[in-house]
Amino acid sequence: MAGELLNSKRFWTAVIGGVLAVIVIIIPDLEPLQETLLTAIVTVVGLLIGGYTAEGVVLAWRGQTKYSSYHAIKE
Repeated sequence: MAGELLNSKRFWTAVIGGVLAVIVIIIPDLEPLQETLLTAIVTVVGLLIGGYTAEGVVLAWRGQTKYSSYHAIKE
């Protein structure tokens, strides 16, 4: 399970979003823009994770794995 988690685009997107949020909160010069930046980070991270999920749903619906379409194009 840990191997799947560490290879997950969704996991790393969430981690990077969390790190960016902490950086925005820690840097005092960003305080006037803090609310806007945090909203933007949450929005982008949420959209990316949603997009990855939608991609997985479409591939599962087609009966493909995430790499099968790549191999079909390459051949």
